Amino acid sequence: MKSSPSRRTQISAASLAFLTLCLTFSTSIPSSASSFFAFVLLNAVAQACAGSYLQTATVATGSLFGSVAMQAMMAGQAFVGVVVSTVQLLSTMASVRAASIYVDYDAKSAEARAAALFFGLSTLFLICTLGIHTWLVRLPEYRDVVVPIEQAKKTDDASLPGIVSAPEEKGRILRVAKLNIEYEFAVAYVFIVTLVSCPNPV
Repeated sequence: MKSSPSRRTQISAASLAFLTLCLTFSTSIPSSASSFFAFVLLNAVAQACAGSYLQTATVATGSLFGSVAMQAMMAGQAFVGVVVSTVQLLSTMASVRAASIYVDYDAKSAEARAAALFFGLSTLFLICTLGIHTWLVRLPEYRDVVVPIEQAKKTDDASLPGIVSAPEEKGRILRVAKLNIEYEFAVAYVFIVTLVSCPNPV
C-alpha cells in the first residue's frame, strides 16, 4: 500500500520535531567535541532527509489545488525563512550586547542558552505545524480534492487524472534525474568540499 501525501507530511514533520528536540537537549548535555560534532552531522543528515520528504509531500498536496495554492505555499516558505533568520539575528545581537555590558559574562553558557531557545522555538513551531495539518486534513475542501486521489493511488486506479502506474512514475523520476545530473553533482560537490574544509573538532 502506498503512503499518502498527508501521511508522509505527518511522519516527516514529526521526525523534524524530534530531531530538533534532540538538538535542544544537546545544548545542556556535556560531551566531547568529537562526539558532539558527529551528533550534529548525523542530525543534519537526518533533517535533510526528513525535510526533502516533507517538501515532496507538501508540493504533491499543494499541486492538487492549483497554481494559486502553490504560489501561497512558496510565499509561506519564504516568509518562514525570513522569520527564522530574524530570530537568529536577534539572538546573536542579544548575546553580543550582553557580552559588552557584563564584565563577568560567560559566553559559552550564553551561547548554549541562545541555541536552546532557538531550537526550542523551532520544536514548538513544528509541533504547531503538526496540529494545524491535523486540522487541515479534516476540512471539507481537503476531503473533496485530496482524499479521492489518495484512495485511487492506493488501489492503482488510473481512471482519475494525474494517476499513473508505478513503473511509469519510476520512469519519469529517472528521466528527471538524468536531466538534472549536472546540478545534482554540483550540490553533492559543494557538500563534500564543505565537509572536507571543516576544521577538525578534536
